[in-house]
Amino acid sequence: MANVYISTINSNCNYSHDNRGYDDRYEIIGEPKYIYHIEVKKIEKLLIDYLCGMNKFPNYLIITTYNDYEEFETLLKRLCQEYKVNSLADVVLASTEDGGMLKYNVPIFKVQITDVVALESIIRNSFWMAESNCTYILSFSDNVSFKNEMGKNWEGKETEYSKFLIDMSQETMTLGITYDAHGLLLFSNLEEHRSVDIIANQLPNYTILKGN
Repeated sequence: MANVYISTINSNCNYSHDNRGYDDRYEIIGEPKYIYHIEVKKIEKLLIDYLCGMNKFPNYLIITTYNDYEEFETLLKRLCQEYKVNSLADVVLASTEDGGMLKYNVPIFKVQITDVVALESIIRNSFWMAESNCTYILSFSDNVSFKNEMGKNWEGKETEYSKFLIDMSQETMTLGITYDAHGLLLFSNLEEHRSVDIIANQLPNYTILKGN
């Protein structure tokens, strides 16, 4: 069985300002009762096993992608899943086939997932984007939005960028994949996540190891 490392994060800390090196893309609204940092070798499989096992729908996927997202959009249409496409303030450059450069705002999808078949297919066909540092958030409720702010880029110049807001003032659970898909953050106000031992019971095919 695969090992899963779960560490409890003190929910009394202000996560958005004291992120302890995990992920500064997320700003939390409210105070989630339970926060965990989870690491496993195959996060994609863990997500499928865990969320399909929970069997709670709808789920919501928030994902940033690249300008050529037609294949992902075609998948959502084939699975009959509702979605919206928006653009973040963040601007990126991409090479074109003729050797030029394309400048565009980062696209963001919000997908409402309604069943196990669609959930597994969407994760299997989109998780590579999380592994290439696209934002990837799954939630039991429609509680994720974004706001635009001004800040300095890597060159020290003032630029506009977007920050994700996760509203944990309601009864829900949200999973955020960390940079390069090295782990995930679980935010919850549900009693079914009140301890690592209870989460372990929801993952019977994994060996759960408690972190600090």
